[in-house]
Amino acid sequence: MNFEEQLNQSVSGKKTINKMINKNTELSTLIPNLYQCQTSVPKDFLKLLAGGTVPINYPFSFSFTSLDCNLLLYTLTGSCKLTSKQFTGTIGKQNGLLLNCKDGFSLQTSVLPWKFKLFFIDGTDLASFNLLTPHSIKPFIVADHSSLQQYISKLSGIPSNYSGTDALLMHKTLTDLFCELYEHYLPATDPLTFTSIPPYLTELKNYLDYNYQANFLLSDFEETLKVNKYRLCREFSKAYGAPPLRYLKQRRIEVAKEMLLTTDYNIHEISSIVGYENTNHFINLFKKATGLTPNVFKQTVLEKQSALRSPAQ
Repeated sequence: MNFEEQLNQSVSGKKTINKMINKNTELSTLIPNLYQCQTSVPKDFLKLLAGGTVPINYPFSFSFTSLDCNLLLYTLTGSCKLTSKQFTGTIGKQNGLLLNCKDGFSLQTSVLPWKFKLFFIDGTDLASFNLLTPHSIKPFIVADHSSLQQYISKLSGIPSNYSGTDALLMHKTLTDLFCELYEHYLPATDPLTFTSIPPYLTELKNYLDYNYQANFLLSDFEETLKVNKYRLCREFSKAYGAPPLRYLKQRRIEVAKEMLLTTDYNIHEISSIVGYENTNHFINLFKKATGLTPNVFKQTVLEKQSALRSPAQ
């Protein structure tokens, strides 16, 4: 079965208003290109199966059952909500993620118009990358002129009917992109770290790092990890310098700071994306952590950066 047939069996979708979307319309809307190499490609090579740039101007929801590949999704404008077994969250402007599609997932428009790039990726090298971390979701921000933005631009320029030279460029670009994303999720190389931090603490930290916008209770992890919540709190604090809830607040503030400096989202949007529906509460927490309100923080940092770039007087 080729990948187009797998997609046809996997995908279902609907408009959230009006009538159901036609099956053929689903794929033509969501999958602009099906990639095919003019020559044979080594099985180890990472390669694009389908994807491209997609503009969406109406509300919809798409669901995919299990697919034996990974998905790279990057939002240009607007936003969507992605739901999978391991992650539920909003993917907004200049935000992206890398997802192992084995468990299925769904996409639903949040802010219209939503324009995004998506690529379904295959290759036996995927298995090696997927083994590096138990979490398949890798949320990330794509800053202007960053290496990640350059990688995505290179992938967008590869034709659907590509040559052997394109296949080599594709493999190199995907390998560089995967290496840059995965290096942030590898455990520390200090041998003491491996012996002193048990796996259940690493799993809890990874969850907080990747699902910072979610609300949870420590009792949820007590059941999942089979470890008493008071012990979790005590050991997590010893390993990472703060108990889980405080660590989560710190993680949210760090993500908010990055978004303030690399995206055009307003304060209310950033507050919602990092997990705070009450914007005033978010502003108070941000000021307590940094000494500045979000707007003043952004203005101060950007002015400093501008001064550093300006020629000496």
